[in-house]
Amino acid sequence: MKGDSTLWVPGTDHAGIATQARVEKMLAGLGKNRTEMGREVFLEEVWKWKDKYATNINNQVREMGASCDWTHERFTLDEGLSKNVGYTFVDLYNKGLLYRGEYMVNYSPALGSVISDIEVDYKEEEAKLYYITYFVSGSDNELILATTRPETLLADQAVAVHPKDKRFKKLIGRKVILPIVNKEIEIIGDEMVDMNFGTGVVKITPAHDPADFETGKRHGLRLDYKVIDKNGFMTEEAGIFAGQDVLTARENIVELLKSKGNLVKVEPYTHKVGYCSRGGCRVESIVSTQWFVKSSELAKKVITGYKKGEFEIVPERFEKTFEDWIYNLRDWCVSRQLWWGHQIPAYYDVKTQELLTVSLDEEAVFAKYGKENVYRDADVLDTWFSSALWPFSVLDWTPENPGELFKKFYPAQVLETGYDILFFWVIRMLLMGYEYTGQTPFKTIYLHGLILTEDGKKMSKSVGNVIDPLDVIEQYSTDALRLTCSIGNTPGNNLSFSLRDVENNSVFLNKIWNVVRFVHANIGEVTDDYSLLRAKMENNWTSFLPHEQWILSRLKSTIDNVTNGMERFNFSDAGQDLVAFTRDEFADFFIEEYKLTKTTTENGRDVLAFTLLSLLKLWHPYIPFATEELYGIVT
Repeated sequence: MKGDSTLWVPGTDHAGIATQARVEKMLAGLGKNRTEMGREVFLEEVWKWKDKYATNINNQVREMGASCDWTHERFTLDEGLSKNVGYTFVDLYNKGLLYRGEYMVNYSPALGSVISDIEVDYKEEEAKLYYITYFVSGSDNELILATTRPETLLADQAVAVHPKDKRFKKLIGRKVILPIVNKEIEIIGDEMVDMNFGTGVVKITPAHDPADFETGKRHGLRLDYKVIDKNGFMTEEAGIFAGQDVLTARENIVELLKSKGNLVKVEPYTHKVGYCSRGGCRVESIVSTQWFVKSSELAKKVITGYKKGEFEIVPERFEKTFEDWIYNLRDWCVSRQLWWGHQIPAYYDVKTQELLTVSLDEEAVFAKYGKENVYRDADVLDTWFSSALWPFSVLDWTPENPGELFKKFYPAQVLETGYDILFFWVIRMLLMGYEYTGQTPFKTIYLHGLILTEDGKKMSKSVGNVIDPLDVIEQYSTDALRLTCSIGNTPGNNLSFSLRDVENNSVFLNKIWNVVRFVHANIGEVTDDYSLLRAKMENNWTSFLPHEQWILSRLKSTIDNVTNGMERFNFSDAGQDLVAFTRDEFADFFIEEYKLTKTTTENGRDVLAFTLLSLLKLWHPYIPFATEELYGIVT
């Protein structure tokens, strides 16, 4: 509307875990499973599902009035984007910024895959807190610690106290006898221990707890000794408890601790437990061999750009969240045990399972090692990996030739997304953008809130409280829905969605229609030469009646307020200013005053026409369908 060249690229990602889980559930209802079907046949079914539901998503976006350039629609598994994904993986590996190693990850037994933090839902649960005695070796001293998972003590590698805790400082470096196992483990000092929580003593089980894993790394403890497998059963290392599920083993271990005099007491305890948002099962924290990106290395360029002011975050309050993450990035696990996605271009020795090479040229790999001697990694990449390349990849960028579209529109002026994926998507786009283009992918990051139910709860299909926007549009209108979502909350805050608000906005839209009908009935069609009308307002100012001068001054003030609000991404306040001017000043005062004027002058008609056309222009970003139709009526 301001004459600038713009591009809004529409598109979707392949949503690896969510899509595969949904298709597997659908196939299960038909008595099929992916293992029996095989990878190729299963993926054919996923593509069919994708084509159907991607169309639904695009229809919703179109119905909402998004002014996208649909000739540039993209999908993360498109050929061009996939080539860039493969190139990036190999390039990061060759630079030493991507590696295969062991790390603590979230594992979903139901999906059989590693999952990201965003796919873990935490629920408060009633549990038991077990207080257990660990006897200090070679003395009469004892340490009492509390745990909700006594079954993991079989894999303890140390117990920890705070190095400044006077109660235990003298014991650091000594050993305790691990109950049941009867082996010695060291007492270590670590500042992660909260002296004021519990007994001030904690067990360190690196293979079964993320915090313990980091502690274990700091102190050189064994990290891979695990007694629970990825499916929630006790391993051979669990001795007499091997093969038992976790809950059964817990009961048996508690009974054994009690009989040996190591169990001090049991208390009720409320804590949060992670569940897989897709599979519904409890998430296990396990040490697993996966592919990782050295995010902290990539972050150095992002931090430099941030300090130079090369990009801003709106609202500003999210800068603290951004800083907390960007300065403390852990290595990013990018491998997933799925079939739907970008298959990892890594090849292994059939006999030794050792990694041979990372390459995009499969034929060259077969020629070098022999096709029968190698196999390709079965895992795929985290969906966020391909999504991280989106800002430049969708502009037809390639490492050999960035292309004209990239040169014209990169970096983007604005990225708009929900605050909930600041870490998962925004930061990773920054990492890849700086690494592969040398600059920020966007100058402004605008983070909007989430749309919640009327009572402030998250919408969820499983709960059954999701509102389909197409249903709302059918009952009211797209413009009424757009108004409801854009007016009434401050930037970055959640919006409690109410159909009553949609109805009220629908009534307000009727008022705008009535205003246009009145103007059209009284002065007929008006010129669409806005510049001509504006010149008349400036040239004839002194001859205008007081109420005409007043409405023009109020219009100018409203234009300034709306422009400033939009430039600051404060669409709600800008919209509320527009509502107030349209309803209270233009419709309820000026038009009523106009009706009372016995003789309608040419000046009066010009002021009425100019004000109305200005209003339709101001309203167009909010209610494009109505304004386009109304503009056609009056001009």
